[in-house]
This record gives sequence, structure tokens and C-alpha cells, in this order.
Amino acid sequence: WTAAQVLEIDRHIQSGLRQFYYPAPSQAFGEIHWSFLKPMGQITTIAPISGTVASSTSTTATVAALPFSTDMIGALITYTTTTASYVRAVTAVSADGGTVTWASSGYYGGTIGETLAAATYSLAQDDYFLPTDFGRLIGNMTLAAEDNSVTSLKVVPESSIRERRMVAVSGTPEYVALAPYSSAGTAAQRWLLMFSPSVDAEYHVGFRYEAIPQALSQTAPYPLGGAEYSECILASCLAYAEFRMLDQAGDHMARFQTLLAAAVAKDRKKEPVHLGETGDPDVGMTRATRTRTFFIDGVEI
Repeated sequence: WTAAQVLEIDRHIQSGLRQFYYPAPSQAFGEIHWSFLKPMGQITTIAPISGTVASSTSTTATVAALPFSTDMIGALITYTTTTASYVRAVTAVSADGGTVTWASSGYYGGTIGETLAAATYSLAQDDYFLPTDFGRLIGNMTLAAEDNSVTSLKVVPESSIRERRMVAVSGTPEYVALAPYSSAGTAAQRWLLMFSPSVDAEYHVGFRYEAIPQALSQTAPYPLGGAEYSECILASCLAYAEFRMLDQAGDHMARFQTLLAAAVAKDRKKEPVHLGETGDPDVGMTRATRTRTFFIDGVEI
């Protein structure tokens, strides 16, 4: 194969895979949402840390206690000397956790023109990147603390988080907002998860989301869904190539539609069964009106 032919084949494969992931709505199934595109996600927050810088350069600082980890990349670190304060975003952490690198400019404090040796530092993180394949949130987010207590987080607009941050308050987060992170187009755009109040400890945030599948490559050769959908995916890729070559749908598209219908029926068996409302819609469910009579979609059973 020539390089141009390999590139064209790859385009057909990627487009055929997207056709499988996002098929056009049909009268039989309506809009299709695959269960395997709704994975679970988890983010672990970072407890604030502080200490004293042992040595520094214009863009790095080293400490003796080795408190840093790669989870802190993107966090804001504040340095306070006898004459000024500087706020920078962490861009890298050394393998031993002893040296942190930050952006040379931005946020607050101007260019750092003095040594930070013996300066105090504090690091806190209230904004976290969501998974690279994050598309949208499904349902609620839960927050688990070290004492195993679990609460639901209230999702609010990003502007509400900014307003709440005008008053410096730290504690157990109660509110979150999702916001797209700016991108120059050199990499896939990411989403941020913003907390309020400011995070005061390590918490585990769990959620379910709709994933945006990544393109197949030599290092990531497996499509989502698993082997049970392999023939349907192959049929989709052949159908797309057939359409591009002939400029019309043919036998491969007919086979893809047949396999797609079977795949959708199989996938929907994996979703939880919704029986409808289990109360009398005319009465409601209060302590005074609870009975042993049940209703499904308004019909007594």
C-alpha cells in the first residue's frame, strides 16, 4: 500500500467507526445511545499543602519534604517572600516529588525576579480536569469523604461558582460547575470541574458521563463496545467505504443496518428497566397517604 492509500483506508475506518457510534435515528429505535458510551468516572481532590522552599530557579522550586505529586499539575501555587507574593499554575512535577515547575507568567505577581529560597508556599486546587473523553454529565455527582459519608453535589452554572469564590471559604464542597477549557486546537478540548467551597481535604467524586470515543490508532487499536459488536463495526466501515467509492449505499450498508438493529436490541437489554411512577399521580406520596396499593404509570396493580 502507498502512504496515500493507507491514509485513505484509515479515514474510512475512523468514519465507519463514528457511523457505528453515532448512527442516524431510525423509526424503529429512535435516537441511539449506547450503554458502553456511558462509563463511570472518578476524581480525587487534593488536600491543600504548605511549607518552605529549599531552593529555586526562575520557574522551579524544590522542597525537602517531597510533598508534590503529578495530581497537582494544573493547581495554583502561591509563593510569599518578604517583599511580594506570586501565584502560578503548576505545569510539571519531578519523579521524586521534590521539585515543582510552574508557568513563567500569568495569574498574579508579575515576573519572579528574586530567589524563592526560604519563601513560604501554599498549594490548593479547586478546578480539576474531567476525563479526556468527557462529553456530558449523566445524572448526579457524589462526593465521598474519608469517614465514608457520601453526599450529592449540586450542579450549578459556572458563573455561580465564580460569585461564591468572591468570599474565601474552604470546607467540604457542596457545589460544582462544568466549564469548557480554552483550546488552541492543538489537542482535544477538555472540560473543567469547579468546586465551591474551596477544597479542604481529599475527597472522591464519582459520576457517570457520556464518553466521546477517541480515534483508533496503533497504540489504541480496540474500539469501544467489545468483541460482541465487532461484526457490526466491520460492516459499518465497509458500508462507509462503499458509499465513498460508489457515491451510493449498497449491499454493505444493508448488512450494516441489519447488524445494527440486532446490536441495539442487545445493548438495550443491559439498561435498567424503568417501570414508571409507583405512586398515585392524583394523590401523591406523603406520610399520610402511603398505602400498600401500588400504581405503575397511573394504573393500580
